[in-house]
Amino acid sequence: MTLTTRPICAIIVFAATGAAAQSPEYLSYGLAYADLSNNTNTIEVLSGTAGIEYRSGAFVGNGTFEMISVNEGNTSSTLTSVAATAGFFVNDAIVVYGGLNYSDTDPGNETLFTLGAEYMTGLATLGFALGDSNDLRNPVYSFYASYAATDALEFGLFLNDLDNDPITSFALNYDDRAIDVIAYLENDDGLRTLIVDGRYDLGNRFRVSGSYANLNGDVDLLSFGGGYQVVNDIWFDASYGRLDGDGVTGTVDVISLGFTFETGRETLLVDRATTLQARALGSVVGIN
Repeated sequence: MTLTTRPICAIIVFAATGAAAQSPEYLSYGLAYADLSNNTNTIEVLSGTAGIEYRSGAFVGNGTFEMISVNEGNTSSTLTSVAATAGFFVNDAIVVYGGLNYSDTDPGNETLFTLGAEYMTGLATLGFALGDSNDLRNPVYSFYASYAATDALEFGLFLNDLDNDPITSFALNYDDRAIDVIAYLENDDGLRTLIVDGRYDLGNRFRVSGSYANLNGDVDLLSFGGGYQVVNDIWFDASYGRLDGDGVTGTVDVISLGFTFETGRETLLVDRATTLQARALGSVVGIN
């Protein structure tokens, strides 16, 4: 699956062979609401997501679903996206996979088919994918790699060619349970996006969070918030942020509320990268 800020969201419902008798390797779902307002206008964003992964022997299956609804005055639009990945481990180091990503929004839809492979060497992973879409004139090429410096720290580099539009992105993820930080940097035909999002577990079911986003050096978003763990791995979070910069009318207040659940870890780097990117981009409007 190609990593891009364009509306190819991902988050899943898929079953691999024998999955019904096993516990999922990865499971997540969430519901979020955000209000973006200035003195003259209000935009409301509602997001619902779900993701699951099962593994049975050499087979691995990952699926996601996402819905995003944006309302501005009397105008509204909704994007729904379903994606699935099915992989087979040729041996302990090599996995081949196929992917399908379908997104539907007014005025049309997009279907992306992907074939790829990953080579895992303990600390490092190398991957390549080739995709084809009904909405693009040329194939989609993706080269990507990651390096796990420690059990908690992973770096990733992704090079994509989307219809002759080169997109380069770099990601960092540090997660030792108490501290969870991601940094995401993307260059899409000269449009630069930088996002840093972090959470710190205070204990006693409470955590604090904060995020910073910069678009092309012109637009900034700074937000902070906190969360409460209702039950194991289910969090309720609230945050407040301010968005301003060139092209933004006045200062925009961003207020968000959300429930999230996540447990386990996705097997394939291509799926982990898509989930991380969705969280980074979602933090810009408070739906991560």
